[in-house]
Amino acid sequence: MKGSDSGPCSWHHMSDGQLLTIYPPEYRAWAAASGSAPAAPQERSRTDPGPLNSTRSHPGASPPPLAIANPPAGAVYSVDPTLRREFQALPLRAVTERPTTVTWRVDGAMIGSAPSERALAWPLAVGSHEIEVTDAHGRHARTSIVVK
Repeated sequence: MKGSDSGPCSWHHMSDGQLLTIYPPEYRAWAAASGSAPAAPQERSRTDPGPLNSTRSHPGASPPPLAIANPPAGAVYSVDPTLRREFQALPLRAVTERPTTVTWRVDGAMIGSAPSERALAWPLAVGSHEIEVTDAHGRHARTSIVVK
């Protein structure tokens, strides 16, 4: 765009004469699910934090090594009485620097482990909940939600 202050694109690179797209961490799961990313994402250092990392404190900050992408902090969910409970689950998603395994806990109880590139479904339960994710390096991220 004319007059834009943006620098060169940090997602697209030429490699061996072909265009290579390297998605930032917050988009890797989406890209893999949509077939837009290679089966094994390449690891690389990234100085551009990407456009949608809501956990950084200011635009130039580096993304945290582990963050919860879903659910967002303070979210309020409602159980639908017209749906069977097995169809009412919340996808827990983490953003990591590099693909790894993450372990999820809700209110201190282990829910399960999954690759960081995939969501883990947690059945909704009425009440206030503390959700925590831990990566293979022992780093933690937490958020709180309410289910009505």
